[in-house]
Amino acid sequence: MCIYMLLRRFFSVINQPARKERLTVKEALERQATDIRDKLRLNSLERYNRELARKEKNCVMPRPVYEGPRNVRYWIRRRRSGMRK
Repeated sequence: MCIYMLLRRFFSVINQPARKERLTVKEALERQATDIRDKLRLNSLERYNRELARKEKNCVMPRPVYEGPRNVRYWIRRRRSGMRK
């Protein structure tokens, strides 16, 4: 039993750096995931603010006054399907 404990302690000391590396990799991945989440949140907030500003601007602008078709010649010359030549 004593030899088993000594071997176990010896191998745990040898494997310790590998555990630390795994922990640092895990922490780095968690940090990267939180950074990505924050970026997505900020991007969605910016997009929402832009759309809201555009909608407010459109609501404030007066309605355009209808001045008739601008391309009258096109509509006069255009032949519709079924029309005789």
